[in-house]
Amino acid sequence: MAKVLILEDDPDIAELYRQCLVNAGYDVVGVGDDPLRAMAGPAPDVILLDERLGALSGSRAIPDLRRAFPVARIMLATADSDAADRAFARGADDVETKPFSLDRLLRDLASLLAPKG
Repeated sequence: MAKVLILEDDPDIAELYRQCLVNAGYDVVGVGDDPLRAMAGPAPDVILLDERLGALSGSRAIPDLRRAFPVARIMLATADSDAADRAFARGADDVETKPFSLDRLLRDLASLLAPKG
């Protein structure tokens, strides 16, 4: 199954995502709140990225994550409606507005990972 990196600063939400993804058969290769540190880890197929990560916003981290993991799909999760345009401009593949259901998360990830053709 696909490898997922979760970058989320709220530990409860990060754990909720992790449990949901593991139960759905995904391989969670990392959970944290520091995109720069995550770039030293294993390459994911998908990055689930929160917009608010302390000093570095998720959308600002997208170009660095894209360079570190050029084939990974990046999904930004945000409660900030203005973040979507910034995220897409910086290279995000998808943006989901919080709050969203775990079913929605799984559908979005499946869509991101579906072969294009």
